[in-house]
Amino acid sequence: MTDFALKRTVTADVDTVLERLKTALTAEGLGVLYTLEFSDIIAEKTHHRLPNRVVGLGVCSPDLARQALELDPDVAALLPCGAFVIESPAGAEVGFLDPALVLGLTGNEALGPLGAQARTMFQRVLAEV
Repeated sequence: MTDFALKRTVTADVDTVLERLKTALTAEGLGVLYTLEFSDIIAEKTHHRLPNRVVGLGVCSPDLARQALELDPDVAALLPCGAFVIESPAGAEVGFLDPALVLGLTGNEALGPLGAQARTMFQRVLAEV
């Protein structure tokens, strides 16, 4: 199975991890475009409660997004970058969809350096959370 996410487990509750994540993202020049409480949405729409709290975030670097869209406008289907925080017995798992892997799906080799740069940014964020 392909490891498609960059992630780590943090010994803290989901709300604390979300605050740390937002602070670390800002320090890297990244922004959060939206936050989705998947657990609440799924419970409301399906009347089924997930066993753990799951929060999704849409994360963006406006500069990297601009560069990627200039190279291939179809990259819009892959934006913003996906991030998540999932409640776990050990605290919370935090992570990102691997941007290098995702941009590699396009077959456009010019996007490779941007994916690598975003991956490095996300790795630094994970180290700070």
